[in-house]
Amino acid sequence: PRPSAEEIMMLTHWVANGAEGPPIDEAALAAEQAARVAEQQKLNQLMESGIIVLPLSLGSELLYVDLQNVSGGISDANFELLSSYKDRIGELKLASAELTTEQYELLRGAPELRVLNAAGISSVDSLVDLINSLSALEKLILFGSDLSGEGLSKLSVPVSGALYIGSTKVTSEQLAAYRSAHPEVQVFGDVDLDAVHAIEVLDLENSAAFNPNNKKK
Repeated sequence: PRPSAEEIMMLTHWVANGAEGPPIDEAALAAEQAARVAEQQKLNQLMESGIIVLPLSLGSELLYVDLQNVSGGISDANFELLSSYKDRIGELKLASAELTTEQYELLRGAPELRVLNAAGISSVDSLVDLINSLSALEKLILFGSDLSGEGLSKLSVPVSGALYIGSTKVTSEQLAAYRSAHPEVQVFGDVDLDAVHAIEVLDLENSAAFNPNNKKK
């Protein structure tokens, strides 16, 4: 929407009189700049160790953290540094990262963690209590992990959202029981290869029957 004539006149007078604004707090600006430099140095340290830390989206204070490029374990110093951002982590990709029990504990109760990708990690059952502390979780990926039916039965997050537990130790009966008990959660188990094959066959039949030259009269 365009400014009104009155607003245009106000801006014109302001510019004509020097367009002076409020005084600049030089000390506050310097402190803000120093804080940005210090944070960038911390992020650079994490990036150099293979830990990817990026804004979750443009202009967002929340962070995306990816550990998939970390070879071997993560030093306690680097993980403690990472945990200093715990309140800002919105998405975390563990990707089979070799974390110690103490390092996992530093993530307990992360308040803004909405997506946790723990595909392929081991000893998941022992981490269920910690995972349950992530109350904001909307998407939990445990595909290819060693999650058992007992661990699944104790899982209370996500309260709603999506849970991926294909290629785990969970049986089809245990998966069905969980789905029945948590209808508000969209659960993805192993791919039904027979169903996929049936779709492919139908797709081929439809493609063979389709003739763009045959027009309806």
